Amino acid sequence: GNTLQNLGLLLGGLIRSKEQTLDVTSKTENCAYVDSRMFNTIIRNLITNAVKFTPKGGRIALTAWQSGGKIYVSVEDNGVGMSQETLEQIRNNGHVQSTLGTQEEKGSGLGLGLCKDYLKRINGEMEIKSELGQGTKITISVPASERKAEEAILHKEEGGDEHLIDKDL
Repeated sequence: GNTLQNLGLLLGGLIRSKEQTLDVTSKTENCAYVDSRMFNTIIRNLITNAVKFTPKGGRIALTAWQSGGKIYVSVEDNGVGMSQETLEQIRNNGHVQSTLGTQEEKGSGLGLGLCKDYLKRINGEMEIKSELGQGTKITISVPASERKAEEAILHKEEGGDEHLIDKDL
């Protein structure tokens, strides 16, 4: 299976419990050249945050695409959004005061800081766009591999660090 669908299935119970919709779209030809454990943790954190801060019945979009030697993945929601002050805290040090989700879900406040740290280690970047009451869009970018997605399954079996984002979601 592929990363984005597997994460959607893994978090499906959480998403269903809030009656949310998760749309997954991927338009990538190549693999991302990253440590798969770190990459999965990053995406899982971003989706979990979107679910936590999006009200019951909300919508979350997970999108992957490729451009200019990079693989991009965005997680966008129509949730509560973040204040400019919170965005500045995240940009400056990655850590924020933990806040309760839309159904009183608890968190550590460390999720985005961990994502930033892992992205730094795998030569990735993160961009956050958010507005209070309008939702949040977080886009990460990581280096693309020369390896085509259909070749990645064989490579993964050999124990490499390249990670598959399948173009056929």
